[in-house]
Amino acid sequence: MVSYLVKRVYALKVLHNYEKTIHPWWRVVEPKPAEIALLKSLEVLNLSNNKLTSLPVEIGKLSMLRTLNLAGNLIAKIPEEIKNCSSLKSVNLKGSVLSAADQAKLATLLPNAKIKY
Repeated sequence: MVSYLVKRVYALKVLHNYEKTIHPWWRVVEPKPAEIALLKSLEVLNLSNNKLTSLPVEIGKLSMLRTLNLAGNLIAKIPEEIKNCSSLKSVNLKGSVLSAADQAKLATLLPNAKIKY
């Protein structure tokens, strides 16, 4: 299902003239890194309440991303490439298992984002 959606979104010129949001009504097990990298114009990514334990480094290619909702997942590590998401203003990590050190590092990588734990 994710592959189908990503191919359709890419066919629409990466959401250029469409709503730039993905709020899945299904649950994804793991996002596919190569497909995430195609969504360069994505502004809102809601992957809440999945069984995610990490994010692919390709998340850093989403330079237009403003909101990232990962609540209800078991995220233990965020890739350093997230610092390339320079438009990111809101990150929801409620329910994550990030260590205090990783939380501090994330705050340094995203100094302009409001991060909820």
